[in-house]
Amino acid sequence: MSAPIQNYIEVIPPRLLEAVRAQQLAGARLVQICCTRLEEFEILYSFSRPGFFEHLRIRIPDSSVAVPSISPIYSGSFAYENEIHDLFGISFTGLNIDYRGNFFQNIGFCADGGAGNENRGKRGEIKVPRIGSLTRKQFQGLEK
Repeated sequence: MSAPIQNYIEVIPPRLLEAVRAQQLAGARLVQICCTRLEEFEILYSFSRPGFFEHLRIRIPDSSVAVPSISPIYSGSFAYENEIHDLFGISFTGLNIDYRGNFFQNIGFCADGGAGNENRGKRGEIKVPRIGSLTRKQFQGLEK
């Protein structure tokens, strides 16, 4: 058995939905969406079919550029897109389920990676973020 073929395709944001629709029509499943910030924001959409991975990469200069949501095509992408919005401040237009910046309830971390003073308790400890109805420690299995 050989390793799957992997292709990376650069896409400009206005052509993203067209490229994603092509993935859907080819029978690909959405594997993940990730975002990172180097000199600019890079969002990578990964799709798979048997023996084949394809990654669509878009780059935007800053969070003032809105990205079209792929949630009308792959409905489960709303979770990735809300997470990216909360962590990086990037807006997605046409998002089918929009948490409006509240995907992570009471998150104690800022988009710049730091913890804001408003998220500190009386003794200076960082408040534990809540993901759904579980605390982060419960989610990680560290407390019952």
